[in-house]
Amino acid sequence: MALIESQPYTYLFSVLKAIQAKPGLVDASISVMNDVAAFSTLMIDTPPLQLSVACVHVASHLLDGVDVRSGAMPGGASAGDAEAADVRWHDAIGVTQAGVEMVGHKILDALSSASPLVPSAVSQCVDHDKG
Repeated sequence: MALIESQPYTYLFSVLKAIQAKPGLVDASISVMNDVAAFSTLMIDTPPLQLSVACVHVASHLLDGVDVRSGAMPGGASAGDAEAADVRWHDAIGVTQAGVEMVGHKILDALSSASPLVPSAVSQCVDHDKG
């Protein structure tokens, strides 16, 4: 069993706070991270900051491309500033576009290959609390 040294959720919450994410993006990002934990080994195989940024990136695309940079950028720049317009939000956090895309594709691959829950199979599960 592998030891997870850093909790990816801590990084995820820090990223969401740094970009001042709106509640919908927060919820979607957490859902993506939960699915990553359930259906892949990416939490073990990927640096937590890179995974967290990729989860936010994937979540923003799942929400039809919601603007991740709606709030302030790390370092005090506003997302509306002319200088900030050329700086991708993840670059300001320390994760490259290539890294975001690579992990983002791994997330999408893992989630698209996950077996969906089948209601009839779930109803056949044994309730261990009842015996």
